[in-house]
Amino acid sequence: MLIKLRLLGFFQMMLGTMYLDIELPEKSTAQDLWQILVRRYSQLQKEDMSKIAGMTVHGKYVQVENWPFVLLRNGDQVDLFTQMGGG
Repeated sequence: MLIKLRLLGFFQMMLGTMYLDIELPEKSTAQDLWQILVRRYSQLQKEDMSKIAGMTVHGKYVQVENWPFVLLRNGDQVDLFTQMGGG
């Protein structure tokens, strides 16, 4: 299946692009997508980048602890961005 990935902020700068089409096996999860990205792009391997990563699937925020439970479907639009903190 094909996932449309949009990279925002820090991830866009690190990987040098805003859009990627990622081919995944059927029944892949958001966690599977993240693991494929880490294996494919050495820039994501330097430290645990999932600590700063945020992800949405069709505009709905998915907490990192739920990534293993979110099934992706062919054609899904996924955004990967840097989570912001402050106060």
